[in-house]
Amino acid sequence: MVNKLYEYNLICNSTKQLHQPMSYPMSEVKEDFKNLIRDTTESLESGAIGAYDEARKGVIHSLEGGKVLFENTYRRALRDRDAAEQLMQNNLYQTILIGIGVGVLVGYLCARRKERDS
Repeated sequence: MVNKLYEYNLICNSTKQLHQPMSYPMSEVKEDFKNLIRDTTESLESGAIGAYDEARKGVIHSLEGGKVLFENTYRRALRDRDAAEQLMQNNLYQTILIGIGVGVLVGYLCARRKERDS
């Protein structure tokens, strides 16, 4: 019975403490809250700025890589074009005969297919 009375007193005292006015001044709570919001905002801003800088660096790096790739491909295309032009100039009659032969072969295959479809 004494234990139950002791427990009852503990419960009553703890609920009385909950209903008592706060001893912490509200002006300090306001200041702490403002400081917390300011710190959180600064943290978010610095994080966003950092993420933006990282993304920008990534885009710049990709563009530079694309420029290098384009330049290499363009140089290779010019080199191959020049080589093909040189080959055709050195072997002019062979080039003409190859063109005529390919034209005749394509014409023959098209005519044969047309006859089969009819």
